[in-house]
Amino acid sequence: MKLEAPWRAYIEGLDRDEAIRKLEYGVPAGYAVITGFVLISALFWAIGMMPQAPYIIFGLAPIKFVVRTASWWALRTKHPKIMSFAVFGQGVDILLMTGVVYFTGGPASPFLAFYFIALAITATMTDVGVTATTAVLMFVSYVATLILMSAEIIPIFPAFLSSAYQQEGLSAWFVGIESIKMLFMLGILVTALTSALRLITSQQKQLVQNNAELIEASRLKNEFVANVTHELRTPIHGVLGLTEMIEEGIYGEVTTRQETALQGIRKSAENLLHIVDDLLSFERVNKSRVSVSLKGVDVQALLLEIKESGEWMAGKKALTIENTGSAVFLLASDPYLLQHILTNLVSNAVKFTPEGGRIVLDAVCEGQTAVITVQDNGVGIPDEFVETIWEPFRQVDGSSSRQFGGVGLGLTVVSQYVNMLKAKIDVQSTPDGTTFTLRIPGAMAQG
Repeated sequence: MKLEAPWRAYIEGLDRDEAIRKLEYGVPAGYAVITGFVLISALFWAIGMMPQAPYIIFGLAPIKFVVRTASWWALRTKHPKIMSFAVFGQGVDILLMTGVVYFTGGPASPFLAFYFIALAITATMTDVGVTATTAVLMFVSYVATLILMSAEIIPIFPAFLSSAYQQEGLSAWFVGIESIKMLFMLGILVTALTSALRLITSQQKQLVQNNAELIEASRLKNEFVANVTHELRTPIHGVLGLTEMIEEGIYGEVTTRQETALQGIRKSAENLLHIVDDLLSFERVNKSRVSVSLKGVDVQALLLEIKESGEWMAGKKALTIENTGSAVFLLASDPYLLQHILTNLVSNAVKFTPEGGRIVLDAVCEGQTAVITVQDNGVGIPDEFVETIWEPFRQVDGSSSRQFGGVGLGLTVVSQYVNMLKAKIDVQSTPDGTTFTLRIPGAMAQG
């Protein structure tokens, strides 16, 4: 059992999702190494410097090719023993590297560096335990080869290296020095790699913990927002109802000054209700509680309704709101979602367009696509914020002393509803104004 424990830990170190994903890149890298070995060996063979190259080309390379192909097949088929293939392939790779080193001169081989390259790759794919185990296997296989060469059990390759030792062979001192040298180099590399791996592992664990905390905080925030907004709707409707009753004189005659005050109360309550509706819409979309119900929508009638809504939102603010669209056509879409999208866009335009400004609504039919634009000559959106305006709670001016109100959800809800309708929206903005262009499929031109 004690002998099996390191190998069990070795396999468990490889048997991780991130390791399996990295193996997908390791397979083509293995094919590249095979190709490199074959090409280099063939080159040295052609110039007469490596007469033993056929051993590599026709012996070791095909074995490595078969092992890599088995790993590729296991990955493609998601074989349950995929990690067994990986461990087997790792062992074969070490033995084949040792074989290449042996056939190309042993301690004088130009391919000794591949030990360290392979160890570095292993470190990026696995953990400290697997890296250390791989280094031990490399060391044992290399030293065993040196001992076999020293004992003349296997010949020394290549021929030009053999002549240097043909009188005395590889002495025990030479084997010892080479072993210490290899141990030293592998030790330095393993120490550096394991230190880096421990740091990376620690950071990964901290990152996972931070992500979990952020996800939980986001969930609690969403629940809080949902609960608060639900609780706010009832008193807001109560304020609106009482305001309407007072305006109608149910509680007595209303003076002109009182009527002006009541209009201010009603407008403030309805603005607050609009914000609450955006919060609820955002929460419902996030919980997949909003569905799309397609109906025939008269686009011109909708734009007239949005125009009137915009004029009401502007109140006493001197704005000109126009509907320049003349095309008459129907649109197969969700009227509630579409109305919410356009209302938010017009509300945004009213908010950021100064006194004396102009807001233009337009709609045209381009084939089976309805193109609706909302254009204003307001303050515009700075270039650095154009890509972030769709993010929740994001505002160009997020300071407590900002000039414009809101919670930063209007355009987020627009983006969510646009995606639900399989539509597209883009924005063009300059310091002289902003244009939102909405492209919705399902247009049906009317003759």
